[in-house]
Amino acid sequence: MTARRPRLLHLAAGLGIGLAVLLQGCSTQRGGAADAIARHDILGQLGQGQVRLECGLACAATWRLARPALSGLYRNGLWSDLGVEVVRIGFRLDLGYFYLARSAEALGHPGAADTYYRLALASPSHCDGMIFDSCDGTRVPEEARAALDRLAGRRSTP
Repeated sequence: MTARRPRLLHLAAGLGIGLAVLLQGCSTQRGGAADAIARHDILGQLGQGQVRLECGLACAATWRLARPALSGLYRNGLWSDLGVEVVRIGFRLDLGYFYLARSAEALGHPGAADTYYRLALASPSHCDGMIFDSCDGTRVPEEARAALDRLAGRRSTP
């Protein structure tokens, strides 16, 4: 039994190191979004509806680690910060597009918001997977459709 314990400890240490390397290597679509110029550029592209989330599995761990912070930004209405962080991570997911849409709408860009709500609905990757629900309380399809109706109502009233 004592011979097993060192092997188990060795295995656990190896797994821990492997996990640390994996998390350290987590990818984002855009690094360095903290400086003012990069932030300004991101917000400009966001407001014009030009942002596309193109990072797949390589950004999944970064998104997972950022979820609590992103959810907090959303709940507290910190729209610029939310938009910048979602773009920085770049993870292709319906919730990411929903967050971009809500940010664009709140920042006064209804055309961009419309684009992002539609991208959220069309996204092949969903936060409400069959095994895990990682939508953080957001019902993406229902809320995106309601938002599109709200935006359409604003355009049709004088």
